[in-house]
Amino acid sequence: MDPRDNRSAAALLTALAHRQLSAEILARACLDRAAEVESSLHLFTHLDATAVIAQARALDQGPVRGPLHGLPLGIKDVIDTRDMPTTYGSEI
Repeated sequence: MDPRDNRSAAALLTALAHRQLSAEILARACLDRAAEVESSLHLFTHLDATAVIAQARALDQGPVRGPLHGLPLGIKDVIDTRDMPTTYGSEI
């Protein structure tokens, strides 16, 4: 399965759960797409591609951990996180 085929999240999750798609391949496709549109859309205040790939590889090595296993997602920066900056939409 090619994750760039405009599949729904449900289809991607099914493919991830059945190991027809690796989390790493999906993560790389999402990172590639984010890089393509970032300059015009300004999607992210923080994006750690190295951490994304490392986590995806770890998910591919272990059991399916839940219904969203391997699906990349962005966290709005109004949610406090342990390892990412939280700006609440403001640089001040």
